[in-house]
Amino acid sequence: MLRRNPTVVVIGLALRRLSLFRGFISTNPCLSDRKPQPPKLNPEDVEYKYMRGSGPGGQAMQKSSNAVVAKHLPTGIQSRSHETRSVLRNKSLALASLEFKVDDHFRGEFSAKSILDENRRKKKLSKMRKTKKKLRKLKERQSESTTDDSQSFY
Repeated sequence: MLRRNPTVVVIGLALRRLSLFRGFISTNPCLSDRKPQPPKLNPEDVEYKYMRGSGPGGQAMQKSSNAVVAKHLPTGIQSRSHETRSVLRNKSLALASLEFKVDDHFRGEFSAKSILDENRRKKKLSKMRKTKKKLRKLKERQSESTTDDSQSFY
């Protein structure tokens, strides 16, 4: 499948200089860096309850029934969402949260959330290593420059 997407591999860079040829881009699902997603739940296995909200916002917040609790019937796992004023948006947020929780319940350390957390941890560790390496090189350069200066005096 060919489509224009600047984040994927560009083919025909040499021909791109021609004004008539704009280049084309190949999208290979194996090369894409999509985040792992939890499996979708069967809609028949999910029960929704709509309840009144709570928290800051006064009477308007407590009068409206826009908080959503999604319950996975086979496991009994629940997820609650009351982030927005929209019931539809809260329902989709509760379902997404429930999918991650159920995935974590069944697959444990191989769940999508665990994989995402591990990727974040590795990325942070890599950044820390790079920073330490740069600081070490900077200190070496500074120590070399101070030793060179002290030798030039004598």
